[in-house]
Amino acid sequence: MTIEIETFPAFPVNVHKINLNSYLPLEEYAKELYRIRDEDLDRINQTNAKARSLRSGYRVEPILHANSVFDKYHAILNDILKNGLKQVYEPNEDFMNSYLKFTSWGNISPKYAYNACHLHPGCDWAAILYVKNSKSAKTIFHDTRPSNCTYDLWYNNTEYFANEVSFKCNDGEIIIFPSYLKHEVTQNLTNEDRITISTNILIYKSKGSNNAKSSTK
Repeated sequence: MTIEIETFPAFPVNVHKINLNSYLPLEEYAKELYRIRDEDLDRINQTNAKARSLRSGYRVEPILHANSVFDKYHAILNDILKNGLKQVYEPNEDFMNSYLKFTSWGNISPKYAYNACHLHPGCDWAAILYVKNSKSAKTIFHDTRPSNCTYDLWYNNTEYFANEVSFKCNDGEIIIFPSYLKHEVTQNLTNEDRITISTNILIYKSKGSNNAKSSTK
């Protein structure tokens, strides 16, 4: 008996990893984040960080998108979203004419610091740029389905059935993912600071666009 089976990717979630090490001045980024932190330790401190996902570390407030030191990073990120991912998502004209708004902040994680499980509400995409000592911890993404299934116990193809997916990135790599995807970062167990830059990305419709999805309220 011959039967025809059609398979549809009903609810796929893509996480994109891109190596930008040769394009970005990572040492300059780390130096600037330390400068901002040291000039404002009263506000950027461990108590402040505990109100967010970062635990026992320093969260450099979301002002990096307005800092010219990071202009090249944001320009490359814009190009990746508008052009680099065309082959994956086949964006329509409204998206290509849209305006992407970035909100970026720094995370300085000394020994024992980690990020609790969280997501990025109020935006469309999120990104993490790994700046320094990136191998010291894993970024773990969790299954978005409301209840974890046990298919991974019975099938070898974990691409479809895994409950979580983890990344141990190199310095200079960036991960881009949908903002609703829950994730966490394991403890830094080394004596060197781990530094990342996080970015929230909002898609704003251009004037005259009627069809593009937008998070604008």
